[in-house]
Amino acid sequence: MTQTAHPPILAVAFLALVLSICSTYIPAIFASLDSVATIEVLTTPRFEDLLSKAALGYIRLIIALFIFSISTYRIVVPQNKMITPYLENSKLKRLPICLDGIRSQMMFTAWTWNLLGLAFALNGIVTLLAAYNHNENGIPVPANLKNLMRCALLAFEISAPTSMMVSSFTRYILWPRALKNNNTVGFSNIRSLVQHNFNVIVSLIEVGILGRIPMRLDYTPLAVLFGSFYVLHTWNMTHRWLQSKDPQFVYFFFDTTLDKKTVVFVLVALLCTMILFHCMFLSVTILIDYFDGGALLNAFLVAGVASCFCRFRN
Repeated sequence: MTQTAHPPILAVAFLALVLSICSTYIPAIFASLDSVATIEVLTTPRFEDLLSKAALGYIRLIIALFIFSISTYRIVVPQNKMITPYLENSKLKRLPICLDGIRSQMMFTAWTWNLLGLAFALNGIVTLLAAYNHNENGIPVPANLKNLMRCALLAFEISAPTSMMVSSFTRYILWPRALKNNNTVGFSNIRSLVQHNFNVIVSLIEVGILGRIPMRLDYTPLAVLFGSFYVLHTWNMTHRWLQSKDPQFVYFFFDTTLDKKTVVFVLVALLCTMILFHCMFLSVTILIDYFDGGALLNAFLVAGVASCFCRFRN
């Protein structure tokens, strides 16, 4: 008989509560979008004497193209099977999980990575349209461009802080645990190094050197909703990873066979972590705006902050 690993009712109730509370903030967030996601805000280079608006647009598109090329590579090229290092009190078997094809995009790293690519692509397109059409000079902005700007801002608001969280989790939690199990191939290969480091680096470069996309504290529920949807996705995939239908998780801390208090504690910890990293990334943007002593100083700030979250070797 196939083992089951359905989430505890208490965990389901907690997640439903989080989704309900965050959803109440959506109308206010959408009501403020048009005053925040303006052409001037999204398309003005931070250092206009060094970077033109058109150059900013092309740089953003190049970053987006690189991000999507890595995702495409991971989909097309066969990947090594993954064995999740569950905790000792887990009831799950450590079975190899195939992450080939579209399944390679089902990890939280991939979700955040692709959303970041979308953010750069949309902001790049908006910037180029502004550079060549000059809609900011009193000309009404078309409705389709407004929608593009709204999506561009929302994508970056969610993906930048979560990218910082992904890099931090990889450096301080997942990689050290992999070291204990003498299996760091999933973190030390080139593709993983790029995804787990380039994401936070380009997010910081965007706010510190390239542009002035704002981070807002009142948009924190968006990141929490994003994380909550991933938890739902994780639960939905529990019995779908293997043909045998044996339950598996790609992240050991999502294990629902642990004590129900532990499962709920993990959800609470992840909720707090999502909020924390949104506030941390917001603090970085405030720090950069406060000093704003030029491209060189900002580059040092970006490098210093990124070094706290990146890891390149065992």
